[in-house]
Amino acid sequence: MTPRMQLRTALFTLLVTPLLAAQDRPGVAPAPAASQLDRVLVDLGRDAPAACADAWKASFEPGGPRFVPFFGSRARTDHPLDLHLRRITVADAPLPLAAAAPRLHGMRVTYARGSVDERYDLEPQGIEQSFVFATLPKRGELTIEMEWSGDYVARANDGGIEFECDEGAVRYGRAFAIDADGQRRTLASRIDGETLRLVVPAEFVAAAALPLTIDPMIGTAVGAGGYTLELRSLDIAYSGPLSRYVTCYERVWSQTDSDVFATVLDGFMAEITTPLVIDISTTSWRSCAIACLRYASRFLIVAEVSTANASPFSIRGRLVDFTGGPVALPAFDIASATIPGMGSGDRIHPDVGGDPYPGQVWFTVVWERVYGSTDHDIQVIQVAPDGTLQSGTYRSFDTSLDLDHTPHISKSNGVGDRASQGWAVAWRRENGAGGGHYRAGVVHHDGTLRTFGAMQARHVAVTQTAPSSGALFDISSPDSAELGRRYVLLERRAGPGATPDQVHGTVFDRDLHNVVPSTLLFSGSPNPGAGAIRSLSIDCEGCRFSAVSTHSVSASDDDVQVRTFAIAGSTLAQHDLDTVAASPDTEGPACIVALWSGFGAGLRYGIAWAQRTGSTAVGLGYGRYQGTAGGAPWVVRQTGCGTLFLGVSGSPSLGSNFVVSLSGSASYTTKGILVGRPIQVAVPGCGSCVVGVDGFVETSTSLPLTVPCDAALFGVVIAFQGFGLGGGTCLGTLGLSNTYDVSLR
Repeated sequence: MTPRMQLRTALFTLLVTPLLAAQDRPGVAPAPAASQLDRVLVDLGRDAPAACADAWKASFEPGGPRFVPFFGSRARTDHPLDLHLRRITVADAPLPLAAAAPRLHGMRVTYARGSVDERYDLEPQGIEQSFVFATLPKRGELTIEMEWSGDYVARANDGGIEFECDEGAVRYGRAFAIDADGQRRTLASRIDGETLRLVVPAEFVAAAALPLTIDPMIGTAVGAGGYTLELRSLDIAYSGPLSRYVTCYERVWSQTDSDVFATVLDGFMAEITTPLVIDISTTSWRSCAIACLRYASRFLIVAEVSTANASPFSIRGRLVDFTGGPVALPAFDIASATIPGMGSGDRIHPDVGGDPYPGQVWFTVVWERVYGSTDHDIQVIQVAPDGTLQSGTYRSFDTSLDLDHTPHISKSNGVGDRASQGWAVAWRRENGAGGGHYRAGVVHHDGTLRTFGAMQARHVAVTQTAPSSGALFDISSPDSAELGRRYVLLERRAGPGATPDQVHGTVFDRDLHNVVPSTLLFSGSPNPGAGAIRSLSIDCEGCRFSAVSTHSVSASDDDVQVRTFAIAGSTLAQHDLDTVAASPDTEGPACIVALWSGFGAGLRYGIAWAQRTGSTAVGLGYGRYQGTAGGAPWVVRQTGCGTLFLGVSGSPSLGSNFVVSLSGSASYTTKGILVGRPIQVAVPGCGSCVVGVDGFVETSTSLPLTVPCDAALFGVVIAFQGFGLGGGTCLGTLGLSNTYDVSLR
């Protein structure tokens, strides 16, 4: 019998005893919240350069720049300011201006217009505009005329121009003329209707050493009401072969415009690049989600896209490529009326699943299709690693007249056994009057929909009732093929009356058979004025399931918690509860990914969350979670005599591996390890010699052991003790090591 089989037999015969391992350290190793947009970011995946910082974003089109100030996430709408160079005169003679495409070099955008370079230096506090004249055909008064447009009123202010609207202002700062010798002259900025003029006096031009530079600054001046910054729809994915996490998140620029960014993290969850721009246009990208393909070294970010957050809505995507990057590739349509055969209608609430299979794979994208106010369907399509649509068109789970909405898909379709892989897609169906239930279907690895029963149904109800139409829920990846490819649906329900919110869990397999009916798992904080649960995210590491949730613990404080659950017969058993983030600040939303979903080693998870320390101070926090309680999972009893030493390494967790090793004097003719129940029996006449194990003998000095993924084993304590014969002090021949009591967790 092999050591692994021996351990399996022993585990099922041992008495379940309380955990002896210390649990004084948290299972989460948090990283500090990282500030977002504290620098200038550029979008390298567009034909025209675009850039952003904390208080502004800009695009540089052929006609000139569009500057969009940030007036706060709660601003009514965007307020773009267009500034286009119209004319330059020297001594009243027009200077020829060539049409020029903008070119980005480092943090400078240049329009090379022949007689003048129109430059924009990108800085965190704003954009420094400059006009550089290397030559002049003559000397005399130099006038630069720019046409401006936007919903602003322009007025002179402290030597510059202030463009004001009801939600804030853009400051066009005082301009200066500077020649090659450093001679400097303050200029007058003038407004005449929709024309902005900069005038350099003739005498300064006449004496100037070329090149001559005209240099104002464009920045945001926030109105008296200040502003707030909001991050939403945070998601995370992982690639084991790359040992990289990528998060995506939505920054609300205004109530009609959201932008999407991505951050790349190493295996220790430290940011290793500046954030990647996914979208910073005035088109709104919302409800972003991300997934990974193992073999392609690519992540896909999807989002709901519209103008001003109004119909028509479509689904677009952007790939993050690591073959030479990381770099965000150009955006493309996934579900849109512009794609032949897709028809009209809004597409909203996208989600995406990845595939850890080592061969040909696709991303699987789901969304909600709007046909009418009470008729929404759930649709799915696969996207190849190069962004092409795998089948050319979508598949529908249902074409009834029901109101199905807000689909979620498993983060992955499971590791191993290609034939049984499958993403679960879950959504809510409204029954009216605030009632409803959850339905689910399964997508095979090739994008086909699994059918069920004699009627060949493509989806079934997995909960019979689910009050409250808040529709905050998530669906896990499946567990291993050996365990049956089971999924956990996690859903929030409003607490009855004024009681805290509740979270229920439902387990079903790939045939959509209920394994665990919907049951209450945990509730929100009982503190007065608290109790709301604001986000849910769940994934599976092949054996158990871990869920992260954001809880309101007071009127001004949200915390993040993580829990591990195991399927124990017809119940979901909680095996761990830990706090991810519990500062006085407001944390959330939060998301979680199992490394197993991205073909990563070890039973671990990565967690990301938003963290607010002030109205404008919002960053991302990261943490690694082991899926089990912290602290050493074993205790050592002093039972030894002689020169034998036992050690334990690895993780004695369900579905994981650990190794017990014995070392000591070479004088022993026979050495081995005792495995069994903990006991404490002194050996008469042998001083400190104590037998610490009642079990069986393994004549090996190294035992590599695998703990079966069986929830009934949680909390079992197994004792290990080394022995030696032929060189010990007890009875002239026996030596014993100290005993390790190992708690399975």
